[in-house]
Amino acid sequence: MARAQGLVVVNGGYVYDADLLARLARRPGWSVRELATDDLVQVLAPIEPQRELEVIDAIESAQALLAEEDCDVLVREFAPAEMPAVLLRDREGEHQRALARGKESADPVWGGVLAAFQRPAHSRRLVLNDSSSLVRRLLAAPRDEVFAAGLRSLYLTAVMLAGDGLRGREVVNLNGALEVLLAAGLAPGRDETDARPGVVVDRHETETTRRDETNDDEPGGPGGGDQR
Repeated sequence: MARAQGLVVVNGGYVYDADLLARLARRPGWSVRELATDDLVQVLAPIEPQRELEVIDAIESAQALLAEEDCDVLVREFAPAEMPAVLLRDREGEHQRALARGKESADPVWGGVLAAFQRPAHSRRLVLNDSSSLVRRLLAAPRDEVFAAGLRSLYLTAVMLAGDGLRGREVVNLNGALEVLLAAGLAPGRDETDARPGVVVDRHETETTRRDETNDDEPGGPGGGDQR
């Protein structure tokens, strides 16, 4: 994804890569530094103001759903469109989260010391890709259990794509989300036409057309044989 936005990102976890990059940074005309979450967010195209107004309620609902994960939710446009969401981890946010956990388990004196270093920050950001038709359909959906399941599926899929394994609770959440989505997709009365992406069916018009076709085939009907 970074390549599609014109960024050159090197995995410093490989042997000697960090040392090589440090030497490269000392060369004239080169700027090398550790990648931060804001670096990538800034190169992702913001959505139009009118579009922001259209999705603001959906984003607020998404942020409330992922609040317990200490995850903020943003909407941007980026390539490839086939990637509906990406999870960005923020080192400063993770540090703040560790401080919060330490404060909860510390005695009052040490907790007060840790509180002095705390400031609001999310350890994770889920960036939804508004170029994805899947994301656009999710943001336009009612804020019901299917919306919640779809969002959690995108979030947990992004967690795995980021290279993080799922914890026990997250596996349970993913299974629950998939169960809701399958139940909605396989609900009685849902035909194959409804399931095709991007197809909107007018049921009244469909039923009227079917009745007309039936009448055409009946004896004496417009399309039927002559009655004798």
